[in-house]
Amino acid sequence: MIAAANNFGVVNHPNRLYHNNGDGSFTRIKMPGLTDTLAPFTIPTWNDFDQDGDMDLFIGTGPGGSTALDNLYKNMLKETGTATLVRLDLPPLSIH
Repeated sequence: MIAAANNFGVVNHPNRLYHNNGDGSFTRIKMPGLTDTLAPFTIPTWNDFDQDGDMDLFIGTGPGGSTALDNLYKNMLKETGTATLVRLDLPPLSIH
């Protein structure tokens, strides 16, 4: 996953997602809402947040103080047999 921090300097393109083919090569994956969207995406992190055995994706947004929402994508591999990322809607967090 290559996150595109749009409006940070000269960045003005969508995220890029690649699948590792296991032979030293990669295939570019197109995923609506993730690889066709311009937003201030910053740091992608892969983690199995729901502990179902497949890797889910969290992407923070920025810069600090930005009103853009962070993004959490659930990997549906365990549920459907196909590695598809589904965006979960998260309420904004308020730190007091």
